[in-house]
Amino acid sequence: MSNPLNLGPLSRRASDMAGTSEAPVTTGSLLWIHATSDLRLRVLCDVGEQLVAQRDALDIMTTYDPALMTAPGNLPEVYGQPIALPVTGGSHGRNLINNRKPDLCLWSGGHVNPGLIRYAHDAGTRLVLVDADTEGVQERRRRWFSDPVQNAMSRFSRAFANSAPAADLLRRGGIPVERIDVTQPLRPVPTPPECPDEEVAEVTQELAGRPVWLATFAHPDEFGFVVAAQRNAVRHSHRLLLVIYVEDRSYIDDLLALLEGVTLRHCLWHLGDPIDDQMQVLVTEDPEDLGLWYRIAPQTFLGHSLVAGQGGRCPLDAAALGSAVLHGPNIGAHSDAYFRLTSAGAAQLVTDGNALGGQVARLIAPDIAAEMALAGWDVATEGAELTERVIKLSHDLLDESEADHART
Repeated sequence: MSNPLNLGPLSRRASDMAGTSEAPVTTGSLLWIHATSDLRLRVLCDVGEQLVAQRDALDIMTTYDPALMTAPGNLPEVYGQPIALPVTGGSHGRNLINNRKPDLCLWSGGHVNPGLIRYAHDAGTRLVLVDADTEGVQERRRRWFSDPVQNAMSRFSRAFANSAPAADLLRRGGIPVERIDVTQPLRPVPTPPECPDEEVAEVTQELAGRPVWLATFAHPDEFGFVVAAQRNAVRHSHRLLLVIYVEDRSYIDDLLALLEGVTLRHCLWHLGDPIDDQMQVLVTEDPEDLGLWYRIAPQTFLGHSLVAGQGGRCPLDAAALGSAVLHGPNIGAHSDAYFRLTSAGAAQLVTDGNALGGQVARLIAPDIAAEMALAGWDVATEGAELTERVIKLSHDLLDESEADHART
């Protein structure tokens, strides 16, 4: 019989054998991540990546509900090819569980299939419900309090609800109250680039109190806006220094040519180079420099956001390292992070070079930038507690599963 699911390659596992009695070869425990939104998939993949780094042998299988989200793309190889698993998956889901034999499932949001949950539990899979919300819980509200649903929901080892009403529905739906925790919603937790404290102290001392702002990930079509912003802002603060990080080295020549044509003194900078007090623009191409300048610059413009169709860049690294965030309107898949930062007063929208220069000049005032930076840090780290709890619980449940395998 042909395989009804297009499973594709999965990290360190043999090809799927759905529909047959032969189990795939495994090199370790299997973590099953089920996503019901792009945001939840990104966060749970970060959780999986940390678990892989911390355990001797762990494979990951990712599934998603195609009724709730589009097919994910560009996942790291360790997560394999995401598998479409409709909530009404029936025998497809059972075949998947039977042949992959996951040790632990992190099921996000809700929208659960009671039959599939019961089958996974009976097959030995530990089950954790993460970021349960009222929408996901109430999706099957006509049958939510029926005996089959309550029986299935009681199989979850732990449930994290993102609101008190969701927690109450989970309790009424069959999960014992002692297994339910009310937490913040699932949020991405940044892992910002590192930088030794000595380097930060050395460059800070060399700058001797000069105001600094940072522009990162600028698209070539945005170079003009960034340069115009610096020319505008230096009229208000003649010692102001702009640091531009260019992620693609092929863009460097275009940027340097643009700077040659304006009255801004500039250089291509490398860590250890002296910073001339007359220098107005430093251009860097080394990604390792980002950790340094995020920590030094009180404000950062995130590029790929003023040009349509570029999708923006995630602002949480900058916010986590104490930099206020400036950005354009085209922020794509990162809109949730920008919305939370803006709502907290940690980010500011700009539309062109004049607006960017005006905001840069305004944020030179240390008290304003510091207030935004503090608010940004709160937003950037608000998901850390839940992520840490999920990782710790996953370790415990995977250890239990491994112990069960050893006994049998």
